[in-house]
Amino acid sequence: MSGQVIDLQQGSPAAGGRHEGLVRKRLRGLKVAWLVGDIVLLALAFLLVSRLQYGNDWRTTWSRLLPDWRLWVPVYAGGVAFFWRQLGMYRINPGWSVRQEMRRSFTAGLYLLTLTTGILFAANLDEVSRLLVFTVVEFLVVGSAATRVAGRTWLTRRRSTGRGNVNVLVVGTGELAQLFIAELHAVKEAGMRAVGYLGAWQDDMAGLPRLGDIDELANVLASNVVDEVVVCLGFDHWQTIASVIRSAEDQGKSVHLPVWGLGNVKSEGRFETLGGMPVLSLSARSDRELYRTAKRGMDLAGALVGLLIFSPVLLATAVAIRLQDRGPSLYRQTRIGMHGRAFQIVKFRTMVMNADQLMSEHMAELHRRGEAFKDEEDPRITRLGRFLRKTSIDEFPQFWNVLKGDMSLVGPRPMVQSEVDHFTHTHRRRLSVKPGITGLWQVEARNETDFESRFAQDLRYIDEFSLGLDLRILGRTAGAVLRMTGK
Repeated sequence: MSGQVIDLQQGSPAAGGRHEGLVRKRLRGLKVAWLVGDIVLLALAFLLVSRLQYGNDWRTTWSRLLPDWRLWVPVYAGGVAFFWRQLGMYRINPGWSVRQEMRRSFTAGLYLLTLTTGILFAANLDEVSRLLVFTVVEFLVVGSAATRVAGRTWLTRRRSTGRGNVNVLVVGTGELAQLFIAELHAVKEAGMRAVGYLGAWQDDMAGLPRLGDIDELANVLASNVVDEVVVCLGFDHWQTIASVIRSAEDQGKSVHLPVWGLGNVKSEGRFETLGGMPVLSLSARSDRELYRTAKRGMDLAGALVGLLIFSPVLLATAVAIRLQDRGPSLYRQTRIGMHGRAFQIVKFRTMVMNADQLMSEHMAELHRRGEAFKDEEDPRITRLGRFLRKTSIDEFPQFWNVLKGDMSLVGPRPMVQSEVDHFTHTHRRRLSVKPGITGLWQVEARNETDFESRFAQDLRYIDEFSLGLDLRILGRTAGAVLRMTGK
């Protein structure tokens, strides 16, 4: 088994090869970028070479050579993308090198040049310059090779620094667990990093730390940054497997079940692969790729537009805070994000400069009163700060957190570590999505400070999330801001 060739593109053997692999799914964005880049390169090459070959009246020349060229050029570009896909130009294989990328691009370009020349000959388009065709294909080959080398270099550096990786916890210590860890280390493109294992102590677990027994899963998930759980237990441990899945789902973790050695299995689950190992994946929440991609696109666009539109407000607010007491305009605080990751949230400072020194005393008073951290009567808030909170202007710098990827426009508000420390295991499901600038709680019960009420709204969002819901929340948030109902 361990000597099997790793093929990142094939689906699970158990599922007949029809489903996507773990690596393929995680790198879809890079492959789409390459596809779009090739089409853009081809269009630029066509425009540039046509201008150089035929001069300023290149449109007239093309209309004479090929009357419907405005239709056929886009069709040709789409055909090139499909043809190159069939040649494997959008596969991401392990052990890549610059030489391999150059050779693959050159080979694909040679095939494309031969095919294009044949089409021109078959269509009796002898007047179309073969030199023009050769130059366009050459431009495309060099450009595509460059974008692929750049993309892979970026991916390698990103993985080496830990960015974009997901932390996985391995449950089990037998041969199946060891095989999975070996595949994990062999296929680094998956961006999956094992943080440890649960089970009896073993020498040959590739140096992973033992984090506890299997029945300690809930506590281990609560005390470590874990994105996904890999259950490497035999089928004779189904009761334990079921218990592990329930504990992981309670905290919003995706679960992977390696099922090496199965035949043609039919399942309600989703079969994927890590290298040559089939994995049955169960998700505690929907992980629709299209939704995640669209949501991230909406986040980037919304944050950029927000920073541009409100730049005068941001500048004026920064100056006003500075003039107020000569203190810093921005306030940075460590908050807890998706799956327990800590990040620095950025807000306009709305409190006096020694607010942190008064924090412990104020928090003790809030806990005595049984209230959450947010308190409209907080004596540390300045007069300007009350206005900023009432208008929600203090939250505007968080567009930067959205651009960085720490937050989303819509999601549960990020909490401080002291609040997360009081979470039950069920409460930790709130950490299974990115925190947001606004959320369902803000529009349904904007000033409700009862934690359980807020928590219920956050879980409702996690269970019902959609782009339509996000847009409705953003629209209602804009109305709440204009009515200045914040506190």
